[in-house]
Amino acid sequence: MAALERHFQSNQIKFFYTIPRFHNSLGTSYTGEDKQRLAELAKANDVYIVEDDYLADLDTDSKADPIRAYNGASHVIYLRSFPK
Repeated sequence: MAALERHFQSNQIKFFYTIPRFHNSLGTSYTGEDKQRLAELAKANDVYIVEDDYLADLDTDSKADPIRAYNGASHVIYLRSFPK
């Protein structure tokens, strides 16, 4: 997150595209703390997050909220489409 924060501050970034759950090819997911921090970084640096949460239906943890559910989520564009 520190490297991402430096990148947001030192470059003219407008959008940050991310897949928060089961990212292809590693299959990793953001933790709740990561999502909170990402939402805060986006708001503080005026960067919009494009959250492509197309695998949300496959998550067995019903408490796993998307990034848009956290404070500072005014800078989150939420996409949810399951490809066929």
